This record gives sequence, C-alpha cells and structure tokens, in this order.
Amino acid sequence: MQKVAGTWNGSLAAGGANLRLLVKITKAATGEATGTVDSLDQGAKDIPLSAITFKDGKVRFEARGIGGVYEGTLNADGSVLAGEWRQSGQALPLSFQKVSVPK
Repeated sequence: MQKVAGTWNGSLAAGGANLRLLVKITKAATGEATGTVDSLDQGAKDIPLSAITFKDGKVRFEARGIGGVYEGTLNADGSVLAGEWRQSGQALPLSFQKVSVPK
C-alpha cells in the first residue's frame, strides 16, 4: 500500500466539463489505507474513500457517499495511475499523477 500512499492529481472529462480531482491516500498504523477525494472545481472537499485496495499493481477505491468507484493500474515507477472512474452508470477514463504537496 505504501506505493499508492500520497497525493494524486487528475482531471475527469464529464458532461463537457473538466473536473480536477485531488486524491489523498494514507496508510494507517493498522496497515489499512484511508483516503479522501476533493473535486476542486465543484468545491467538494474531503469526500471519504472506502474499500481502498492495492494488489498486483491494481488500485481500487470507492467514494460511497457520491456513488463513485475508481479502478486503475500503477505504472512501473509509481508515478501514474491509469484507469476508469464509474459513477451514475457512466464509465470515464481517468488518470492520476502523483504530486508533491507543500506541508
């Protein structure tokens, strides 16, 4: 899970608009992952992520509060997640890049 822990930035093309997303994943002391997603252009912050899994280079997380699911593949150097966002019956391509955020 350490490979996907961090801050990820992506842009979702939905309904003619580009929505910037910021995903934050941390590894809890228990070893489980926790996280949130911000929809920057919609002003939505700290939407909880649940069911975060990482196995064999594949990442999956849910944002149950908004009915969203992301599934993607981590590239070899751990800098890009390429996958698909599903919400409201739609499946849209979505890639995230790992970013550094000032503390």
